Amino acid sequence: MRGDALLKGAEAELIQSLRRESHQTRSQVTRPLVAMRVLITDPAVRTAADHMITLTYAIRDHFGSTEELTAAREAAMVAHDQFVDTAARYLAQHA
Repeated sequence: MRGDALLKGAEAELIQSLRRESHQTRSQVTRPLVAMRVLITDPAVRTAADHMITLTYAIRDHFGSTEELTAAREAAMVAHDQFVDTAARYLAQHA
């Protein structure tokens, strides 16, 4: 949302508010990632999780155009789905 706001020339106050929300979101992502890494040591699951997080954070760097931002979002969603599939396979084998 912050990227959209920047591209649309939103007020500085709104952008600052969205930046705070981004920091909160990052914290909400980091905590479960750490828990997952403590509980699951499988390299494939960890790699998929790291890739998902990397692409999610990369969204912040794609404010050049709406198209770039959309592509970054789509890449993050694909990585999310790949992580879910990888984790599900691992859990099915180790449940």
